Amino acid sequence: MIPDWRKPSTKQADDEARWTQRLTEVAEYRAAGNDWPRHNKTNDPLERMLGVWLHVQRINDRAGKLEPAKKDQLDKVIPGWRQGRARRGANSRMIRQVVCLKGGQMNRWWEGRNRTDHEPRSTLCRGVL
Repeated sequence: MIPDWRKPSTKQADDEARWTQRLTEVAEYRAAGNDWPRHNKTNDPLERMLGVWLHVQRINDRAGKLEPAKKDQLDKVIPGWRQGRARRGANSRMIRQVVCLKGGQMNRWWEGRNRTDHEPRSTLCRGVL
């Protein structure tokens, strides 16, 4: 016979306690002046752990799987959790149109795109529109 086989599982209670602990840890992480924790591209194990947890909360929210009580807690304890870190990657960068002068001609190109010439932008451009 297996001892304590009738003992109820504590997994659900453990999961709830871990969820509350992560919520508190993210709030403390942000209160320390840090940006939103990243779930990838970081060497800090704490930031990664908190980032993965927060990323999963966002995924569950978008899928409609996040419990309303947890959503309310997230909104209350760490406002702005849905948006997170401002995107800065090449695919999400705001494109600014720049007017440039080269050889007396006005050329237009968009910042963030590759230029065909190899001259520094500062020698060509007159301003940002």
